[in-house]
Amino acid sequence: RASKLFLGASAFDPTVGVTSEHVSETGVNRAMIRAASERTLLIDHSKFGSVLTCLVCEASELDCVVTDKEAPAEAIACLQEQGIQVMCE
Repeated sequence: RASKLFLGASAFDPTVGVTSEHVSETGVNRAMIRAASERTLLIDHSKFGSVLTCLVCEASELDCVVTDKEAPAEAIACLQEQGIQVMCE
């Protein structure tokens, strides 16, 4: 069990979720997501809108997304509509 998880990712789309190209890491990341009480995605604007081969988790499984001020406004709005807290630093 973990109280908080901070997860990085190679790609993120607010309608698809967190994806990766690394099959070997996907299982570990999924287990960490299931074990954590609070899940935060740390991702910069360049990763938004990308979808890779392996689904790590759906956006709805996240509690918070921390990104930079250049993140697309429509993606931020989509996350907030899903009840996900977004922090732009």
